[in-house]
Amino acid sequence: MIHVNEWPRPWPLKAMVDQLQRGSTLRRLTEPKRSIRWHDVREYQFENIAESVLVEYFGRENIITRKKIATILNIPQTQFPTNARPDLIVRHCGSLHLCELKASRKDYNRYHKEMGPSFRKYLNSIDYTGPAPYEVEQDLIKLFLYRHLSERVGSCLFLMVDAYEGPSWSWSAAFQEKSEFLRRMHTPLISGMADELLEFTQIRLLESESADATANLITCEVQSVTQ
Repeated sequence: MIHVNEWPRPWPLKAMVDQLQRGSTLRRLTEPKRSIRWHDVREYQFENIAESVLVEYFGRENIITRKKIATILNIPQTQFPTNARPDLIVRHCGSLHLCELKASRKDYNRYHKEMGPSFRKYLNSIDYTGPAPYEVEQDLIKLFLYRHLSERVGSCLFLMVDAYEGPSWSWSAAFQEKSEFLRRMHTPLISGMADELLEFTQIRLLESESADATANLITCEVQSVTQ
């Protein structure tokens, strides 16, 4: 697997790594679910951590969270993904930089396949009628499509904290080995981009200061064209 030499710009990912490793932050983000009564979505915590770092670097006025991309780009809301809401957007040097985030607990690896009707309609439009892709693949598709909505869209980054330690496969393994990546991706669009996506992927070990948690940070910059 080929690794890029530097973090994708303009993302201050070293600062984000430092924040994730501070104290018991990583443990709280990745520990097993504490209650069966509540919906337990860890990327909300991850989004808050990432947002705090981005605000420090770029200022509150340059950070946008969970707004429709059509509204941000001032374009008509038509077909998917104009109705989608990127997790984080950074205004920087005249461009909009978009990020989708995921986080997994040590006892669960985000194998979700929930998908809205507009996403399914898009997949049907490209002649894909197979099983719903995992949410990770859905994020990669969205990031790829964002790049084609406007010249104002700059970098598009997928970011995942993967702490899974169970017996099944992990997303870290999928992003390290092409054959494993292809086994987990359903759509021809993303399968056809495997070499490019893995070329622009990095996986770095996270270790908390308090020595109570470890995880992998997966970063994948999604480019605008397939090979």
